[in-house]
Amino acid sequence: ASSDPGTAPDLTLTATDLGFSLANDGTGFDADVTIGSAKVNIPKFDIDGSITGLTIDNSGFSLTSAAVTYTGSITLGTVFSVTNPSVTFTGFGYDVTNGPSFGGLEIKADMISLAPTSSVSVEATGIDGAINFVSGDFTFKADTVNAKLGSYLTLSATGISFDTQPAAGQDIASFQTVSATFMVGKSGTITGSGT
Repeated sequence: ASSDPGTAPDLTLTATDLGFSLANDGTGFDADVTIGSAKVNIPKFDIDGSITGLTIDNSGFSLTSAAVTYTGSITLGTVFSVTNPSVTFTGFGYDVTNGPSFGGLEIKADMISLAPTSSVSVEATGIDGAINFVSGDFTFKADTVNAKLGSYLTLSATGISFDTQPAAGQDIASFQTVSATFMVGKSGTITGSGT
């Protein structure tokens, strides 16, 4: 809520399909809380969050998914920047008998830039990486990747995709296009590409 009615609220929270029950099973009270879905928006920090399928009871809790998105860019000096990142957890929970459980993790960003030196840089767009903790499968996709390695070599690729456990007939790694440019002397270049 906001203390000033003329400004946007500091926090907006909405939830649907709420449930609560409290029962005596003869040995004690058994509480059960459910939330079908909930969303939170914090405009002051450009953060949005959401959860689905939350269940809390005496034995622990389980969550179908939880996501956090930041709108804007996060930078670390001139070395690293990420634009519009988001993190999504799926199948997450905790049971007092069996301990924690993790289904999967997905990280997305519109753009990631890494420039450890003035002559070495990597920039990727449309990044989507995910890991399934149950199967161990890891997937990665990017719309474009451009890498500058010194003043002599430039690498570019589009439609990048990796999958450690591809479906039958699918590739572990695939690229829509790949190109490389190598500087020769002060003005000459050698360029190669493939699709």
